[in-house]
Amino acid sequence: MGARYSLELYEAQTGKILSGFSGKVLAEKADQERNIKILGLKALHRSRSLLLILAEKSYGAFTPQTGWEEEQVYLLRSFDLITRQARTVVKRKRRILDVAVSPDERFALLVLEGGLAEWIALGDGLELSSFHGEQEFRCCAFTADGGSVCLGDMGGGLTVLSLDNFELI
Repeated sequence: MGARYSLELYEAQTGKILSGFSGKVLAEKADQERNIKILGLKALHRSRSLLLILAEKSYGAFTPQTGWEEEQVYLLRSFDLITRQARTVVKRKRRILDVAVSPDERFALLVLEGGLAEWIALGDGLELSSFHGEQEFRCCAFTADGGSVCLGDMGGGLTVLSLDNFELI
């Protein structure tokens, strides 16, 4: 049996439960062959949805010598709180460490292991640009106007990129 997750949303002022969701809906059905872990969660206020960073262990190729090869993939999934529909935005082999969403909620910035940052369109998951840092990035944020992004690295450094050309400012 796979792990079971649940999520309840509360109104901040009254503490009233607004709704609850089963992890079977959020992360698809986890069964004996798939192990899904929720690594991160971001709430999108305008579109009333959640972005979940998930790690999924699945089985890759089968060879007689080694049997089934386990694969770890990382997903960014969108979950609509109104319709309760989930969809995969992106799927990566590198671990997704953090995600930031633009103020208009059309774009996301992913921080992946290996010092990689990807700017994607949330609608279709299309990668618009990427940037390799000298150090491993750990966190990211959009500026209030959505025109730039900030990336924090393991050494305490801050990298600021313009979204006009995804180059250093």
